[in-house]
Amino acid sequence: NPQVKETTQSQDNSGDQRQVDLTPKKATQNQVAETQVEVAQPRTALESKPRVTRSTDVAEAKEASDAKVETGTDVTSKVTVEDESKIEAPKGNNVQPHEGQRVVLKYKLKFQDGLKTGDYFDFTLSNNVNTHGVATTRKVPDIKNGSLVMAKGQVLDNGRIRYTFTDYIKDKVNVTANLEINLFIDPKTVQSNGQQTITSKLNGKETSGTMQITYKDGVKNQYTNVNGSIETFDKEKNKFTHVAYIKPINGNNSDSVTVTGMLTQGSNENGTQPNVKIYEYVGVENGLPQSVYANTVDSTQLKDVTNQMGDKLKVQNNGSYSLNFDKLDKTYVIHYTGDYLNGTSEVNFRTQLTGYPENRYKTYYYYNNGYTLTWDNGLVLYSNKANGDGKYGPIVDSNNFEFSEDSGNGSISGQYDAKQIIETEENQDNTPLDIDYHTAIDGEGGYVDGYIETIEETDSSAI
Repeated sequence: NPQVKETTQSQDNSGDQRQVDLTPKKATQNQVAETQVEVAQPRTALESKPRVTRSTDVAEAKEASDAKVETGTDVTSKVTVEDESKIEAPKGNNVQPHEGQRVVLKYKLKFQDGLKTGDYFDFTLSNNVNTHGVATTRKVPDIKNGSLVMAKGQVLDNGRIRYTFTDYIKDKVNVTANLEINLFIDPKTVQSNGQQTITSKLNGKETSGTMQITYKDGVKNQYTNVNGSIETFDKEKNKFTHVAYIKPINGNNSDSVTVTGMLTQGSNENGTQPNVKIYEYVGVENGLPQSVYANTVDSTQLKDVTNQMGDKLKVQNNGSYSLNFDKLDKTYVIHYTGDYLNGTSEVNFRTQLTGYPENRYKTYYYYNNGYTLTWDNGLVLYSNKANGDGKYGPIVDSNNFEFSEDSGNGSISGQYDAKQIIETEENQDNTPLDIDYHTAIDGEGGYVDGYIETIEETDSSAI
């Protein structure tokens, strides 16, 4: 197991007090199935922290319900945001959310003395980002000193984040904190490619960064475009939701089209039938969100035609569905809710379309000009129990406090073990996810390289 070493330094201006500098470090190992098309890129301390969210109405309601009444004092006005604080994109200012690229809020904070148990401070994020990605759980990383939780993080409503101090803050002076939180582009708010300014406000000071947001557009040929995205992923209930776009393009229609959705990995053969809803897109031309977001209650954009499909839509207990169109001449959005096999290490959901270019004469050429488009959305679940440097290098949790002890008599109260062992446990809150998208176009030039979307599903551990 990795160890965290503590250093004690003399402090000139505090008599017998000593400055305690504890920077927790945590290493985990990502274990990826050998069949994965691409491997994720190395993560760094810059990318290592919070938790993900994808905006759905249900999730937002749950965020609001997490708020609770605090018994301590709001000490936000006693927090100074240092000039080194910033919002940046680790991979440059062109952020591609479908590749898992995120933005990092890096706070360097200084606190006035006199903090007490239960005291809290808040800051507010702009609505174009969130802290959870596709995960249904709402958490941000706690701030620790070694293995001790100094302040517990909490996601409130309207982009507010709250940190509440624990008992360990007692008698601490000269407190500073380095806080890094991953921010994910919200696909509901940011539906199109373009520039976005991301902000966080704490005690009247705004920290900001401007990024170019670029989404992937799925897989296509000259006739049809297929795109898809994992919308939510609930590890506690073993359920997930998925959105697929089926779109004729270039004025070309197709005949005898079949769309299938299935779990090629993680299928629960004894599961329940998925809930599949078919929507006809009735909005303006080319108006589908590039973020692959479906507001299924907006009847001005999406018209529920599930019942009209009749026996053309078939669902199976193993989580698969098939949908047949005699002619594909309209754009459709397919919303899928299903479950996956408990305990599986990898989930892959495939949306596949087969069809023929529209041709009123069924000639030999017609029957030999069929095409297939395939779009995979996969998730790899990692265990955080691995020791040492992982496949992608060590993962560092750099949220930390620095402080001096002040017990009233000049002595140090609460000397910490100089060799604290940091261990992670595999549970619902600290098992990270990787989301892997890759595509294949049969008969259209073979395999098309895909891309990785990284989703962090952890409160104090990183991928």
